[in-house]
Amino acid sequence: MQLSRPIAIALLCTLITGCSQSPNTDTHEGNESGKGSSKPGGLPAPSHQSQTEIIEVPVTGIGLGWGYNMYDSAPLPNQCIEFTASEEPAQTRTMNMTEVNDTYEVMKSMGMSAEASVQVMGFNASGKASFAKNLNISGTSTTFVLDASVDNGVRYAGPYVPPEGVAAASSNLQYAIRLTPAAERLARKPEDFLRQCGNGYVSAIYSGARLTAVISIHTKTRSEKQTVSAEVSAGGYGVTVSGAMHAGSASKASSLDRSMSVFLVGGRGDAIPKDQAELEAKLETLSNSAYEAPKDFRMAISPYESLPNWPQNQELRGAVGEFEQLAGLWGDYNSIYDEMELILENPSLFASIEFEDGKFSTVPMVPAIDTVNAAILYLEKLQDYVHQTLRDLEEEARICLSAEENGIDEGVDCSFDESRYLNGYAFRSQLPLRLPVEGQVSRDRMVAERWIIDKSRGRCRFDLLDLGCLSNEEVRYWQSRVGKRLSILQSEDERTKVNMVGLAISEATGAVWTSAEQEQAIIAALQD
Repeated sequence: MQLSRPIAIALLCTLITGCSQSPNTDTHEGNESGKGSSKPGGLPAPSHQSQTEIIEVPVTGIGLGWGYNMYDSAPLPNQCIEFTASEEPAQTRTMNMTEVNDTYEVMKSMGMSAEASVQVMGFNASGKASFAKNLNISGTSTTFVLDASVDNGVRYAGPYVPPEGVAAASSNLQYAIRLTPAAERLARKPEDFLRQCGNGYVSAIYSGARLTAVISIHTKTRSEKQTVSAEVSAGGYGVTVSGAMHAGSASKASSLDRSMSVFLVGGRGDAIPKDQAELEAKLETLSNSAYEAPKDFRMAISPYESLPNWPQNQELRGAVGEFEQLAGLWGDYNSIYDEMELILENPSLFASIEFEDGKFSTVPMVPAIDTVNAAILYLEKLQDYVHQTLRDLEEEARICLSAEENGIDEGVDCSFDESRYLNGYAFRSQLPLRLPVEGQVSRDRMVAERWIIDKSRGRCRFDLLDLGCLSNEEVRYWQSRVGKRLSILQSEDERTKVNMVGLAISEATGAVWTSAEQEQAIIAALQD
């Protein structure tokens, strides 16, 4: 949603200081639903060939008309097009407020491309990527991203106008952006063209100033989270700045702890805001910063295939749907690890949910004297698996980026298959609840609402085809896993032993769901 400045300031008051304002099969275990997939039966993966994309300017800088390789987010200082540089001088101001659930959603809300998001994984990130990666986004908090930008107009590539006395190659190319004669010849060899010109060109550059603030309000229960979300979403509409600033402090958000992280681009000698007053002051002067000391921070990358003299029988290498899936899965696992770490650091604040004899019970996670609570050991085991999966995903990222950059080399292949990884909801369905656990809703439904439904709605806001955006049937499936135990068999030998117990094992991921008694049978089988 785009907000006017008075509305956004009223929301900031709520966020920072708390001012009041008047399927049932095991294919779920992996990510085999086909959403956003290029597999048969799924939807086609998005292609960079069909549209212009607006992404972040690299820290090394960029030039209008340069080539750009979207597969590895690399600028190529080669000009393969003929064009006329033009400029639109007026400023454009925008402000967006987005509720987010994990690191991936922060990166999406900040406009990072899927390729740039994948580059963050396991690599030395800088600038905005580093800011997003180092945030700790937990499902136990209500987190909002305020993104304000001032664009100083846009420098863009306009139709090429031949110098006086120079005839165009053909009449339909006389006033058009076009490949240079050398690039047109090179385009008949797509692999060489990709190496020298990339798969798109910089068609526009936006300079100015940008401020991104990530504000987390630390809620304890789902009802608190919903109340705060509703207050922030509704607060400020029709309320003046002075009215918002002098309102009472009886709202739910006013009594909760909060934290703020800020990323600022543009301006010269500006201090990073540390609190609400400084953040408001910076929003007041952002337009001046953009005018006096602008920074190139966004650019448009357009596909060469849309140019009139692109050889019609040639195509650059295909789409990178794997990147979107890889970045989304990594972002989900990253937030799950942080949530588990928070619980393990504060076990006395949580209770696990157990299912026995047809009933759900709440079991405090506080360990008894001189013993280690089984619920803590279980969560530690799951966190170890999440940790290892993050390492595996980072290795997948290296392979995929290398494949897209050097795919012409024999033996380099990006074949990321999300079905080989457990769906993040397999772990979320196992997370405990914050104490006290109150209310009439069944315990399994409480877990589903806190850890599954809220998460799914967040992903659906960004993209209905995202793997984390669940249908009602899928929500019910993961709710049915609450109270059961998840075991993950990591070798053929372990699978063979457990097969003797007669339990269903996911072929792709080695996942086994059990009751308490069945879990003991698995432990006994593995010890034989």
